[in-house]
Amino acid sequence: MAEFIAHRGNFGKARENTLEAFLSCKDHGVYGVELDVRRSADGALVVFHDPEIAGLGQISELDLVELPEWLPRLDEVLDIAPPMFVNIEIKNDPRESCYDESGELSHNVCTTIQMRPGLKCLVSSFDIATIDCVKSEYPEVNTGFLSYISGDEVLDIVVSHGHNSVNLHYGNIDLATVLKAHELGIDVFAWTVDDPKGVEEMIGMGVDYIITNKVEDCLSRY
Repeated sequence: MAEFIAHRGNFGKARENTLEAFLSCKDHGVYGVELDVRRSADGALVVFHDPEIAGLGQISELDLVELPEWLPRLDEVLDIAPPMFVNIEIKNDPRESCYDESGELSHNVCTTIQMRPGLKCLVSSFDIATIDCVKSEYPEVNTGFLSYISGDEVLDIVVSHGHNSVNLHYGNIDLATVLKAHELGIDVFAWTVDDPKGVEEMIGMGVDYIITNKVEDCLSRY
C-alpha cells in the first residue's frame, strides 16, 4: 500500500508550506509531507514554492528579516516534522537568475538535515545537477529526480546518476514503469494526485508514495 504525502502540508487547514500546515499533518497522523526550499539573499533556507512573494519581490533578493513572519525556515520545519517523513524539494531552476551551480545550496540543505540524526527524508529536484551534488557529497542522503520524462528514459537517468527514486507526475506513470523501477530498486513517487480515481490507479500500479493535496480524504478512504 502506498504511503500518502501531503503536498506543501495540509493547506486545506492552513497556508501552504507553513508550520501550521505541517503541524496539522502531524496531528492527523499523516505519513509524510512535501515542501519546497529556496535561499534568501543572506543565505537563509526558507520554505516557499514560488521564486517571488507577491508585493515583496524575489526571495533571492530579500534578506530573511524582510520576509513575512509566516514563512518558515527549513530548520524550523525539520525540527517539528518527526516522526513524519519529509520530501525536501530544492527549487533551483537554471532559468532563474538566482540559479546556484556551485553546489552550495545543496550542501547547505544537507548540513541542515545532518544536524537532525534519524530524520526520515528525501531530497528531490527537477534539476539533476542539484541532486547530483547532494549524492556526491552526501551519499547517505536519499535523492529523487523530479521529472516530466517517463518510461525507460527517466529510469536510465536515475540509475546512471545513482539516485534512489523517481518522482513523476501521475499522468506519466504506467504499470511497466513502476515494475521496472522496482526491479532496479528505485522507489516511485506520484504527484500531485487529488482525483480519487487517480489515487486508486496509482495504488493499483503499486507506486510507493502518493503526493496529494487531499491527504485527509485519502486517509479516510484507505
